[in-house]
Amino acid sequence: MLINKMAATLALIAVPSLVWGQTAPRSRYGSAEFKERMSTYRGNQVEAFDQFYGDLTKALSDGDYDKMADFMQFPMQVKVRGRRVSIKTKDDFIRIAKVTIDHNWVKLVLCEKDQLSCVSKGVLVGRGEAWFNTVGVAGKETWKLITINQ
Repeated sequence: MLINKMAATLALIAVPSLVWGQTAPRSRYGSAEFKERMSTYRGNQVEAFDQFYGDLTKALSDGDYDKMADFMQFPMQVKVRGRRVSIKTKDDFIRIAKVTIDHNWVKLVLCEKDQLSCVSKGVLVGRGEAWFNTVGVAGKETWKLITINQ
């Protein structure tokens, strides 16, 4: 009986993610684990993601919000300074982009790819400041920016 209690205690210490309901550790971009997760969760779309992320970051670095909006899914909930804002259309985003997108968020998204992680819910930047996922029907999915948190 004492051995069973010790084993249970050790299991709780060794596997905190199961105890606290946390998700599995994230895999970093470029790692074998990232590619494996991308294959598992998104059907091996590493190349498609690379193209999407390159195009998105180019538009963002150029300040081309019209082009950036092409890579976004609408409607979208955006969290800005603790407040949720609903952006319903591309035109809505373009109109408020300069107010909605701050310098720190841009800097983070333009970071090195090692800040990208693949989890079951998609690919995220940093601590979830930006989320990317595929949208569309099977075989015709495209990558989109689906969430902005800052």
